[in-house]
Amino acid sequence: MGSPKKVLILGGGIGGLSTAFHLTSQPGWQENYDVTVMQLGWRLGGKCASGRGPHARIEEHGIHGFLGMYYNALSMMRDCYAEANRSPDCPIHSFETAFHTDDSVLMHEYRDRQWLPWQMALPTNSLYAGDAANLKTLEDWLGHLIEIVRGLTHEAAEEAFGGLGERLARGTIDDLLDRIKAALAHAAEEAAKDVLEALDRFWLWLSDKLVHLIDGNTTLRRLFVTIDYMLTLVRGTIADGVLEKGFDGIDGETWYAWLKRHGAQALTIASPLAFNTPNLSYQYPDGDTSRPPYMSAAAYLNWSLRTFAYLGHFGYLFAAGTGETIIAPLYEVLKRRGVKFEFFRKVEAIRATQDATSVAEIDVAIQATPKNGTYEPTYLVKNLPSWPAEPFYDQLVEGDALKAGDIDLESWWTPWQPVGRTTLKAGQDFDSCVLAIAIGAAPYIAQDLIAKKPDVWGRMVQGIPTVQTQSMQLWFTPTLADLGATVPS
Repeated sequence: MGSPKKVLILGGGIGGLSTAFHLTSQPGWQENYDVTVMQLGWRLGGKCASGRGPHARIEEHGIHGFLGMYYNALSMMRDCYAEANRSPDCPIHSFETAFHTDDSVLMHEYRDRQWLPWQMALPTNSLYAGDAANLKTLEDWLGHLIEIVRGLTHEAAEEAFGGLGERLARGTIDDLLDRIKAALAHAAEEAAKDVLEALDRFWLWLSDKLVHLIDGNTTLRRLFVTIDYMLTLVRGTIADGVLEKGFDGIDGETWYAWLKRHGAQALTIASPLAFNTPNLSYQYPDGDTSRPPYMSAAAYLNWSLRTFAYLGHFGYLFAAGTGETIIAPLYEVLKRRGVKFEFFRKVEAIRATQDATSVAEIDVAIQATPKNGTYEPTYLVKNLPSWPAEPFYDQLVEGDALKAGDIDLESWWTPWQPVGRTTLKAGQDFDSCVLAIAIGAAPYIAQDLIAKKPDVWGRMVQGIPTVQTQSMQLWFTPTLADLGATVPS
């Protein structure tokens, strides 16, 4: 048997760490692969990085939780914590202690010249976090969405009618929804369309009753909007043949045009439900929120359907910083498996072979030199492995100079000059290379690839712009409730 294939992963963000985790989860991986992760600066995580600043307070930039439809991430972290086998003395020693489940989403809507909180409760289900076996198909996703619609329409019917009328309406709703689910279960898209027409007629009748009641009734108005939004997702998916043809057929249409074409009310399209998606994914041109977001209906129908097809709970909030909850245990397990980590490595250029079919060379700047040959990046805060907000200067030969100059080694634009450089060659230093560095760096480190493959790399860089974001943390002694905020129950 030959030597293991050298796999070089450039970038230690969640993409690079996930690659390393799944590659080394294969039986006998050490006989087949020799895995190295290279990382700029002193910590892992990329956009998911967090650190402990003054008074060991957590500093981070990013969203602080998983949605229940993060099937792969939840599964990976469940496996990771099981393998980490941390001591019970560690405050985050298991999947259950790492995540706090959340069954609601707090939005805000602008009405009457003020922002009003809108807390939407979502039902739990019996699915197991970490096992998406029951959510493999689009039909499965629609089935879960239909069950949420069932509960919401029951509430709306009760608000609108009460008594016998409510029970009759519920019976009609249940019958129609059951028929749609039955048709979907047998992949009978045409049959589902027929039933959907009946459901549309019923919703037209029910919404006509509701529309006269929603003005001045916040609860009913929000029910109206939520049902309309979710039925639009179901209606559009079936009408456009997405079940059969996939999402690509609607890729040329924007999300809001798609919602409008499938009958969503203007009130719905202007609601936080429809705006949440572009807000979460920074889809405003050049970050300008006064301009309409430009986003593909294909990508965001996929996202929106998955959002309501969650595993157990709608959300899984991190018990500590993202660096501590996600990145530290991944690092811990990967290092124990034998994955090598090289910190203070700045990728400066990636050069392709002449035919641009593979990577030939990688230029790497060495930012700093660990005194003992290796760098230990984490430390314990109340018995929890954590990342610092700056390097451990005492571990570095250049530590005093870095500290005195207040140098940010995580910045591409740092004035700090490398202490050395090296060029890694394919077939010698690596056999396969995984580029897990964000696309925003591509114009700087992948110029050779862009020049040799303008139809692929050039189009990608031009067509997928990045948006600069900014984060701020405020620390208060009073609780959110004490400050007058509406806190989800």
